[in-house]
Order: sequence, then C-alpha cells, then structure tokens
Amino acid sequence: MKILFFGWDPSISPVSRTPDYMGDCVYHGLKSVLGKNVHTVYDQFHMYTDIAEDFVNNFHGKGFTLCGNLDPEVRNVIDEKTLEDNLKSKFYDCVIFSRLYRSTMHYEEVCKYYDDSEIVVIDGQDDTGIMDKYCKHRYFKRELVEEPHDTLHPISFSIPQEKLVPADLTAKKEKTVAQIIPGKLETYTFFSEKEYYNDYEKSFYGITHKKGGWDCMRHLEIMANKCVPFFPGIDDCPPHTMVDYPKELISDAFHHVDNNTMTEDIYGTYCQSMYDHVAQYQTTVAQAKRIVSTIKDANK
Repeated sequence: MKILFFGWDPSISPVSRTPDYMGDCVYHGLKSVLGKNVHTVYDQFHMYTDIAEDFVNNFHGKGFTLCGNLDPEVRNVIDEKTLEDNLKSKFYDCVIFSRLYRSTMHYEEVCKYYDDSEIVVIDGQDDTGIMDKYCKHRYFKRELVEEPHDTLHPISFSIPQEKLVPADLTAKKEKTVAQIIPGKLETYTFFSEKEYYNDYEKSFYGITHKKGGWDCMRHLEIMANKCVPFFPGIDDCPPHTMVDYPKELISDAFHHVDNNTMTEDIYGTYCQSMYDHVAQYQTTVAQAKRIVSTIKDANK
C-alpha cells in the first residue's frame, strides 16, 4: 500500500506546535509498517533520530515518547512536481490528513483527483466537535462521543513498541506514587525520557486523569513501564473515547485502591494485564495495521 501523509507543514507555527500526538502516533506506525511507501511533502523531521536534541527540548512534553525514534532511512519526502504527477496518476492508495484543524494545505488539490472514500482525516483534537466539512471522508476522531458509523471511527493514542519496558524486566517498586501530578507544573522536573520512565517503573501507581481531553500519552507511558494508573473519574469516560484502552481494568484497579482492598497479588495481576494489553493492542504498529485494514475495507 502506498500512502501520502500530510502532517506538519511550514504553515504551522511556532516550533512548540510541531508535534501532534495523534497524527504522530499514526505516522510512526505507518512508517514502521510501510517504510518508504509512506510519502510526505514536508519532512516530518521531528520524528527521526537525526533531530537535534536542543530542538526537541522546545517541544511540548520535551518530545518524550514519540519524537526522534524513526530511522532516517525510511524518509520519503517528495517535491511539489512529484506531488502533482503522483496525484494526477492516482499513485497512492489513499491520502491521509492528520491536521486539517490546523492546516488545509493541498486539501483542495487532493480532492480534485481522489474520491471521498480514498481520503482519511485524523482528528486528534482535545474537544469532541466534529469538522462537518470532512465527514464525507474516512474520519478518525480521538475524543469521540457520537456513535461510530461507516465513515466515522474512534481512535486513541498509541505508543512505539520500543518504548515498552522489556517484558521480562520487572523493576523493584520503591515508592507508592510516581512524581508527576498532572496539572502541577512543579512536579514536571524530568529532563530526560529515561528518568521520566524510570520513575514510573519504580512506582506502584502513576496519577493521571482527564485534562483537555480524556486520552493522554501519560496513560500509556504509565502502563508501558509496568506501573498502574490511578485514574479518578475513569468511569465517566464516554464509551467511544479511549476505545483501545483497558478501561475496565483501569477502573477496577482504581476502585481497589480507593476502597483499600488492593493486595500484592491483585496489583501484580492488574499491572501485568495492563502491560500485556498495551503491548498487543496499543502500539503504533498495531494501530497502523487497523487503519490500513479499515482503508482497504472501504475501498473494496
């Protein structure tokens, strides 16, 4: 399958807005699965290992987890002339727009040559609104509260496989709660991803909750490091939001802690089950394969 992917482009500024967690999850997964068969018009430079470290520090979340992971060998950035030729010849199986809420560059041009069903929209906004203009396409919505249908699909954050702590490694738990408390900026003191991850590894629980939206990379980072989320309010999460998460497990664990009924054995079961769920269903590769399957089904 050949895909044209629109993510970051020069119209999006400042630098701190370069990453887009939802779009970047999808891009990382597609590149991991399809490699150079995913083309871009603008270099998604923040996703590759050759990005300058001091540049990453300008990003939201210091670029932890998603930025700077891909091998530069899988880059495939095309010029404007190649773009025009490829669109006219219908070279791509589909075209993905991951930031139409920020930039519509090349959208009208793509629509001249591609049917509505051959265009995919990734909407990673915190809010629950749907961009009606683009509902005619295959539309993946992160904070989805409406009922899914043929062209409207739920989607959740995912994490690169390589960011999961090795399956056979279990760190000794040294403290009850990890340092980061969402919303309390004075607790955001980690300057390296390794230190940040290690704090979850050695903690029994990582505090997390709904902020701008329900979905958050922090939920995955906690579980991927064999730590259990302490998630007040999880029972209020809409059914089609955070759809890929083990929400029932997260809820049960929260209530055990809240009711003081958590035991060492119960904790171990929840911790491993959550980790296994993320490893099977919530990696960027697993997500990319689901998206590719949905696209193929739509175009049969």
